[in-house]
Amino acid sequence: MNKAEQQVVLVPGQMALWESKSPPQKYFSIENFNADETISWKSGNLVFDREPLGEILNDLAVWYGVEMHIDKEIDRKRKVIGTFANKNLKDILTGLGFAIGFDYEIQGKNVQINKQESM
Repeated sequence: MNKAEQQVVLVPGQMALWESKSPPQKYFSIENFNADETISWKSGNLVFDREPLGEILNDLAVWYGVEMHIDKEIDRKRKVIGTFANKNLKDILTGLGFAIGFDYEIQGKNVQINKQESM
C-alpha cells in the first residue's frame, strides 16, 4: 500500500495535515491542535494564545472587512494572550489598546492604530 492509500483514525484534538512537498510520495501527518483556538470563531469567540499582534490585526482586518493602518512604532511581534467573546471590532481594539498601549480610530472601512502617547 502506498502512502496515499494509508488510513488513520483521528481522535478529538487531532488533525491530519497533507504534506504535498515531500518527494517522492505525498503523505499526511497527524498533529494535535487546540480546539478553542482553532474553531472558537464559529461561536463568535476569538482566542489568542501568544499570537503576534501583527497577525492578530491582520486577522481582524479580514474578519471585519477593514483596512488596518498601523503606526511604525507599534511592536507587531509582541505576543498577545486573550479571549474576546462575541465582541465587535471596537471592543476588541479597546481591549488590545488598553493592554498594549495603542489608540485607534475607525473611519468607515479604515482603522488607524497609533502608539499611545506617554503622559
